[in-house]
Amino acid sequence: MNTQNPSNSGTSSCSEVFIDRCIDRVNVMNSKVKPKKVTIKGSDGNLYPFLGKMEQRGDLKKDKRVMELCNLLNKLLRRNGESMQRKLDILIKNFSKPRHICNVYTLTENHGLLEWVQNTVPMRNCIEQEHMHCKHNLLDPDTFAIHNMDYLTKLVPRHPPVLHLWYQRTSADPSDWLARRNTYAKSLAVWSMLGYILGLGDRHGENILIDKVSGSIVHVDFDCLFGRGLHLAKPEVVPFRLTANCVTPLGVTGVEGLYRHSCEVFMKVIQNNRDTLSAVLGSFVADPFVDWKNKV
Repeated sequence: MNTQNPSNSGTSSCSEVFIDRCIDRVNVMNSKVKPKKVTIKGSDGNLYPFLGKMEQRGDLKKDKRVMELCNLLNKLLRRNGESMQRKLDILIKNFSKPRHICNVYTLTENHGLLEWVQNTVPMRNCIEQEHMHCKHNLLDPDTFAIHNMDYLTKLVPRHPPVLHLWYQRTSADPSDWLARRNTYAKSLAVWSMLGYILGLGDRHGENILIDKVSGSIVHVDFDCLFGRGLHLAKPEVVPFRLTANCVTPLGVTGVEGLYRHSCEVFMKVIQNNRDTLSAVLGSFVADPFVDWKNKV
């Protein structure tokens, strides 16, 4: 690919950025479908990373529609005085705009490019780093049958929550740690409530990214929507992810402080704009996805 701005063969002086070329190096991810990280050089000289993905059973249009919904929610949150005061949003720092949700470019029903969210790290990586740093002797849950008593007496003591330690270790000073912790609490609240409304499942540690600068979180991979997780081989019965590792970074107040209040403010905005949001969510029904036809 070698598409230049027709008005200028060199660096583009207008706001549009065109594809100059693709970088030869491609990184293959370790997840099940083996998505590829590709990097495109723009006509402005900057590098733009994307994730090339193929959904074998899903439909990438779901990701695109969820991003459109997030953009609408951001506008509604900015119109509400209380949410503006609390600085609630569904935003994350990225490369092409100061703060925005990552874009999704669908090529076919099953293929597409997802804008790579830079300066982020999966929550799972943060937790694993801290376990290694603390030299915890972790157990493999597959080595024995997990029953309630096994979980309480073997797994939990050997896997203490450590995500709060990652925030402490990666913060420059106490004021930076406090700012990142508050940002984390608000973003966790917003995504928890949004996940509850959308029936979002498959929230493992690699589908939750943490911004290394601001401390906020953002969710990715929206294939499991509208309670689909309830019909998996191992049903997901929880409405959203709020494990011990998610709670400990919230501080001494836990879920009863900034997190709870942010949840309440966000749900008030949803309730006050339910007609608008219902119309947007109706597009999911009007444009049914391939894997929903016989499964939902």
